[in-house]
Amino acid sequence: MKTILKSLWLGLCVLALLGLPVSAQKLTGVSPANFSTGVGKDTTVTFTFDTDMKPIQDFSWLANSGGFPSQITGFSYVWTTTRKLVATKSGGFPANTMIIWTANEEGFADQLGFPLDSNGMNSGFFTTGSGSGGGGGGGAGGGAAEISLSKLANYAQTTAADPVLDTDLGYEFSVFVTAPESRGLTNVSLTIPGGAVSNLFSSPFQQTNFFLLSYSNDLAAVEAKFPPGNYGVGLQAPGSNQTVAVAFPATPIPSAVKFSNFAAGQTVDPAADFTLQFNAGGVASDYVFVGVNETGSASTIYKSPDPAEAGYLIGTSTHIVLPAGSLVAGKTYEVYLERWIPSTNNIGGNAVVVGVGSFTQTSLKTLGGVVAMIELRNPTFSGGFFSAEATVTANQTYHFERSTDAAAWIEVSSAFALATTQTFTDPAATNPHAIYRVRKD
Repeated sequence: MKTILKSLWLGLCVLALLGLPVSAQKLTGVSPANFSTGVGKDTTVTFTFDTDMKPIQDFSWLANSGGFPSQITGFSYVWTTTRKLVATKSGGFPANTMIIWTANEEGFADQLGFPLDSNGMNSGFFTTGSGSGGGGGGGAGGGAAEISLSKLANYAQTTAADPVLDTDLGYEFSVFVTAPESRGLTNVSLTIPGGAVSNLFSSPFQQTNFFLLSYSNDLAAVEAKFPPGNYGVGLQAPGSNQTVAVAFPATPIPSAVKFSNFAAGQTVDPAADFTLQFNAGGVASDYVFVGVNETGSASTIYKSPDPAEAGYLIGTSTHIVLPAGSLVAGKTYEVYLERWIPSTNNIGGNAVVVGVGSFTQTSLKTLGGVVAMIELRNPTFSGGFFSAEATVTANQTYHFERSTDAAAWIEVSSAFALATTQTFTDPAATNPHAIYRVRKD
């Protein structure tokens, strides 16, 4: 998604200049622990790091209860110490749902500005318990299962150019199966065209969620491993074994959804309506999803309706309007653009959803906020690494931004100032004639 300090040689050079040993900062613990089940809906999630961190955070959250995993928002974050971060979901988590979290590596930084170790425990999941009420019901084998199979391409867009494949996620094939506890599922298997069989993973304590996830940056490898054709989803339970035949189409993955007016989206006037435009590329039977969150807080600004809701975005949609006043001056927002080619069927008494889609993560920024002038001094440019100093206010967060025309600005790093003199760095400065500025929260 981003490339700040991904180059090992650059990290070694910086640490050598600072006279410090090479050390990777990691997310070392989470509560509830990975694979936990029966988690209460009002549970807070605590993340523990192995070194003192800056007060920034960047998480992605997904919820899955049997259909397509969907983005969930409405989180607030509090650092209880410089190594412990507590996330609270407004209104609590949904019941009987797998909650999948991902700490986006370069949305975190230690006191020296280095991101999380890409080899660390930067993602995980837990499953919430039953809410009040509920119950099983009839259907196949004591309760209808919800089954979804999907193929997805993950993209990132950081400029006005076309989105590029997000190499952290790449292409994925996923299978999710859920069923009421009354069905008593003990195992779920997937028979792939050609005869290969894979068992889905489930919690050893509460077998209500089963899944299979496969990622690769090689689409041909994904297609070879999970080709179009007839899949068999084996649902095993005492006295009610069933194989559900699911046809996966040869439909190509939709082209990446592009933020068409990206440049305008970096200088949004929050006092006026803003039309967020994205490229055409689908047909009316497709489904488009748009989500806008405030970076860091995951506060939902806009979420388009789901297909079962009135006013959902059909595949030929090309824009949404963010009303005046919905954005705040001087803020950066995360934008999620998805296009799906779905089909929904009832097979053997089970609800089955099959989809092929594309997902693009991008951003928009608003004008305004702090306008105080901050002077940069002692600039240094060498080997693609630019740095400069500034006099700042201690205990404040600052953003270091780059531009080529003084109109569109891109944030290249941020820093939490511990003293009145702060060094700002651009680790990927490819143009020695770029313009830089420092902006305070």
